[in-house]
Amino acid sequence: MGSIKPASLATLTCLLTTATMAQERLPTVPPEQYTAEQKKAAEDFLGARKVPVFGPFEPLMYSPEVMSQARTMGDYLRYKSRIGTTLSELVILVTAREWTQD
Repeated sequence: MGSIKPASLATLTCLLTTATMAQERLPTVPPEQYTAEQKKAAEDFLGARKVPVFGPFEPLMYSPEVMSQARTMGDYLRYKSRIGTTLSELVILVTAREWTQD
């Protein structure tokens, strides 16, 4: 057996660090454990987005006011920006492709 190459060791270290960091993330607050403020924020989210709280908004539920403000800002940037929705969608797709996102 040969020794581990420096590039392989760096990759392994990066993977282990990423796995450790992922375990340190805030857990999702289960909807059945929402406070009154969190329930209100989740209802407002559902009303505005037509889907339940998801993705990056889940950890923001620890601060429902911040989550609601972030959703409002996202809605503005996506649907009411001065560049229009067509160009805005193109920017979203180009950015998603650049970062290899769905």
